[in-house]
Amino acid sequence: FGVAMRRADEAIERSQMDAATGLYNQEGFMARGAEALNACTVDQKPATLVVMDCADLQEVRTIYGRQTSRKVMARLVRKLNAIAGERGVVARMGPSEFALLLPGVARDKACLAIDRVLGRPGCIEYDAGDSEIVMVPNFVVCELACEPEGLHEAYIQQRTQVQQRIQQQAEHER
Repeated sequence: FGVAMRRADEAIERSQMDAATGLYNQEGFMARGAEALNACTVDQKPATLVVMDCADLQEVRTIYGRQTSRKVMARLVRKLNAIAGERGVVARMGPSEFALLLPGVARDKACLAIDRVLGRPGCIEYDAGDSEIVMVPNFVVCELACEPEGLHEAYIQQRTQVQQRIQQQAEHER
């Protein structure tokens, strides 16, 4: 019975992971994020949500190919995990979209962690031999004031803000 339960748990865990990055997928983020938010609510601690879009990832794959794209993605994943620390929840929510939930971390400390890892302005750099790739992600940092059930709605609101920023930048560049 114990072996069957472990296998079922492992299957659920695998279904909540993004195979390409080893990060949680959207389902895993919502499940693990709700658990983390619940603990923050009980302990009366803050939690911060970061929604990040690295639209340059698609361009990197087109220009530099699959192998370089994978290496750039691995570098990005390491940086996201460094921001999140041991208690954070990191997920790949779409092809170029990521979310981090930082339990026990207020917004100002989350911004400091992002600055420490990505620099200011925030960017991800990769030396591709004959050229250097620099990706500048768009992101929103928001301290959450919601119950665990409100995580999905908070994520959607922040994702919308990121998408609006990207659209404004594109219009400004025209």
